[in-house]
Amino acid sequence: MIMNGVYQFMIAEHYGKNKSFNNFNPSIVARYGDKEIERLMSDKGIIRNRMKILSTIKNAKLYLEIEAKKPGNFSEFIWSFTNGTIQKNKLDSMQKPPTQSQESEAMSKALREYGFGFCGPTICYAFMEAVGIINNHLVSCHKYTK
Repeated sequence: MIMNGVYQFMIAEHYGKNKSFNNFNPSIVARYGDKEIERLMSDKGIIRNRMKILSTIKNAKLYLEIEAKKPGNFSEFIWSFTNGTIQKNKLDSMQKPPTQSQESEAMSKALREYGFGFCGPTICYAFMEAVGIINNHLVSCHKYTK
């Protein structure tokens, strides 16, 4: 979640963000200071929003804090919203795929309570899709059963 909703942006921008944010390595991002913030504020490959940049740094610190308590704890936390199971939506067309769920709303609320920023239910839903917690492949897609 330190990516601050990178999934809402185009794939091309994603690669720019990866490079700009040291591949989202939380140990590196958490140590960003004024110099790195100013570098990011002048980086034309990303959306230059100071609040999002600061939030990304804070989110990296919070992630590390959770992981320091018990390695793998953040993964367990993220999967807890679906009781450790993949949620398979039975989509037969892409006319109106979901952008939120009760699980993404619960994840968003829990992350915000912990102090994470820019992690609304739509961002959480996209994150859950990206990491495989939610399967939104069409039932006719060969990847649906995987």
